[in-house]
Amino acid sequence: MYRHVIWTTALGLIACNGDPASPPEPVLTDDTSTVPTEPSPPPTRAVVLMIGDGMGMAHVEAGAWYVHGAATGLTVQGLPVQGFLRTANLDGIGDSASCGTVMAAGPHTWNGAIAVDRHAAPVESVLEAAASRDWGTGVVTTTELSHATPAVFTAHHPDRDDQAEIAALQLESPVDVLLGGGWSFIYGQDHEDSKRTDDGLLDDMTSRGITWVDSASALETATSLPVHGAFFRSHLPYVANRDGTEDIPSLATMTQFALERLEDNPNGLFLVVEGGRIDHASHGNKIELLVDEVSTFDASIATVLDWAATTEHELTLIVTADHECGGLEILSGGAAGELPEVSWRWGHHTNTDVPVFASGPGTEVLDGQLLDQAWIHSVLHNRVTGADLVSPPTTLLPDGRFDDLTHRSSEQTVTSSEGDTLARLEALEVGSDEDGLSIGIEGLFPFQTHSISLLIDVDFGAETGPSQILGYANDIDHPVDLLISSLPLLDPGIPGLGIDLVAVSEGGVETPYLFPFRGLRGLHGAWGSPTDLGSLKVGLNYGAEVRTAAGAPLAIVPGEGFEAYIPWNTIWPDLQGQVPPGTTIAVYAILTNLEGTELTNQSLPPMPAGTPAPRAVPAAPAGVLVIPIDPDFDGVATQIDTPYTLP
Repeated sequence: MYRHVIWTTALGLIACNGDPASPPEPVLTDDTSTVPTEPSPPPTRAVVLMIGDGMGMAHVEAGAWYVHGAATGLTVQGLPVQGFLRTANLDGIGDSASCGTVMAAGPHTWNGAIAVDRHAAPVESVLEAAASRDWGTGVVTTTELSHATPAVFTAHHPDRDDQAEIAALQLESPVDVLLGGGWSFIYGQDHEDSKRTDDGLLDDMTSRGITWVDSASALETATSLPVHGAFFRSHLPYVANRDGTEDIPSLATMTQFALERLEDNPNGLFLVVEGGRIDHASHGNKIELLVDEVSTFDASIATVLDWAATTEHELTLIVTADHECGGLEILSGGAAGELPEVSWRWGHHTNTDVPVFASGPGTEVLDGQLLDQAWIHSVLHNRVTGADLVSPPTTLLPDGRFDDLTHRSSEQTVTSSEGDTLARLEALEVGSDEDGLSIGIEGLFPFQTHSISLLIDVDFGAETGPSQILGYANDIDHPVDLLISSLPLLDPGIPGLGIDLVAVSEGGVETPYLFPFRGLRGLHGAWGSPTDLGSLKVGLNYGAEVRTAAGAPLAIVPGEGFEAYIPWNTIWPDLQGQVPPGTTIAVYAILTNLEGTELTNQSLPPMPAGTPAPRAVPAAPAGVLVIPIDPDFDGVATQIDTPYTLP
């Protein structure tokens, strides 16, 4: 038994026998409970983010039905922390670039933006923060390496489509392991699959000490970091389309490789794993491809958990999606190996909340919650840097939900001539922040039968635009332009009114997918002319439950509907986000047929009680909502004053 020294005093503390200079007398004891021990070093942290691109909850359940013959049973569904995320961005419906940027770097931004904010300024990614602390870092994906999701962690660029430049920028990234597809953006122009116009990036890789591999067999022998590997000319082939002869590693194999190469770093590891082709299968509404992609992604989740069980790393694991794609709904399941019966709303991204599954330290804040997607970055940043967990700032976003709007300013009083459960404008709500104005219209918006137009005077009183829309414009270059040019709207006779902008959503469709023909048009001056209506940056979106097929009834969802977000920089591009002192804005909204040629009796402010639908007969708006944007004349619009209705 060990013998230990205990220093004693009359108080049971250290004593010096009355003389601070003399050593205390030792007392010998056999008490083993007083063994002085060194504190255990904190465990090495492993932070893993896994992104099923385009994966909503129905996608997860579709994979479970196919693999297990039940709606549950996947590895991901067994993780202890579960919640949901909102995925809207400045454009409304987000893409992989903007949604990925939120998770990677924090700020909400525009579609197509790669780790840059709304002003195109670069923002540090969590991977870069990890690398600056000498952590091991990695990104593995089934898409091209220079595609949006891997790019937001490893590059900064305002345009996701410039993949040749993004691939070059990724060579400057501190990423240690980068694996996926897309060698066409790596090899030089002499290679048969190249999409480059130069000699390629291999020489630059060599000069930077980067190991390059382009096959699964070569990956097995790659020991020196950093290593970049692309195993197909574009995205990796769908799992269902592989015949076993391809020299392509599975997502689980790439994940295992990354973990094994990064785990020796004593400071920690940060890894991103993307199941990117879930999104592509969803764009094509291909359930037969989707289920295998979900299953493969789930296998890579199991790989991470199995690895964590064999190491002393403290794992924080988050599994989620950047956005939902396709509007997938499970109609019925079946036995294992059978495809579930499903329906798809369309072939684009949607506003549907996506699931988040997690385990490990820091993820408790996600459990049972519906949160903004920026929370993923907050948790990752907390775990990588050790900084306190900070709630992300509230950002005014066109998400079709009005809990961030401050004024419910106009309510409908007229029974809808379209049927109150089919098409209706219920109320108008507004809000603003230092970056822009958001206008929400609570109501019901059927697909492909009706369109909504929001007419905006940005300088009420100045009469810079036309007071009468009928006969003003004749631009027919695009359906949105044609709709505006067809509106049978007469002059409402309100002094000082001149319409400058018209925001249109044709047929209940999110306008980012009409890019570059967004649904906001300028009617005059720098924005456009009667023959060429200028297209401007705007975010338009709908709540998740306020649209349906023609003839299918819905109920009003309080606080949800159509929302338009207009940045101040769109209206006044030369003012660096400020507004002209004393600015007042006026707006009104109308519901029309699909082409905009016939009016309904649904408008906000509302028409007089009992008004029938004007239909093809030209009519004047019933009034406008006047919104004091800068009542104190300081040029800053951070909080709007109470709106009022004219006349």
